[in-house]
Amino acid sequence: MSAEVMNVLDDFFKARRDVPCRLAFSGGTDSTMLALAAGTSCRLFVLATDRGGRDLAGCRRTAELMGLACDAVVVTLPDIIVLIESHREILSGLQDYTQRILAVCELFLCREAFRTGSKLVAGHGPEAIFGGFRRRAAPSLDELDEISRESNVNAARLRIVARESGCEILLPFFESDVWNSLLDARRKGLDRVGMVRGRLPDYQPLQQKAALQNGSGIHYLFAREARRRKFSYVRDFMEELIR
Repeated sequence: MSAEVMNVLDDFFKARRDVPCRLAFSGGTDSTMLALAAGTSCRLFVLATDRGGRDLAGCRRTAELMGLACDAVVVTLPDIIVLIESHREILSGLQDYTQRILAVCELFLCREAFRTGSKLVAGHGPEAIFGGFRRRAAPSLDELDEISRESNVNAARLRIVARESGCEILLPFFESDVWNSLLDARRKGLDRVGMVRGRLPDYQPLQQKAALQNGSGIHYLFAREARRRKFSYVRDFMEELIR
């Protein structure tokens, strides 16, 4: 059964083998599942800051384990501020700081994919079924039937980002056959690390993140600047920029 999710992902990428795409790669389990299924059909890249970003070394270790290269797209604090001010309208329409800083990361990812004439592949989705962040516990089995991929807040935000950036975003985990295979795997007590190790036995998951927005380092860089400017809360700094 652990192979079933990976097989469905294989089919997703085989059907798009001639589509130029860039995979937003964090080195975490979800993006590693996508990288294993995509193989060399998708170039991997990671968003990092000029301070490095805590995922960068882990990304490259995991990519090397798969025999793949992973490019780093480096973002600076001035880049972040300019992008926020350039996209005030859509950012102000998102519900909170978390959604806004995620959109900032995704706008950078889309910019890079668009620059190379590629579609962006993103790994959102499994966290709604399996949890995976310290601040987001996995739903109970009784709650699985209530989880809707259509109403998922990450998918909704990514649709907005795609329209704003002009870059198409592919979300393999939200495809109905992939989504249903994930639900089946969860009901059977399987986990994503086991799915990855079915193809990559030496895979070691990265340290669990506290929350989705933390991975690229952009949140930390932005939060540090908020403190330097004497904002009590990082969300207030974001509000100031998008007014």
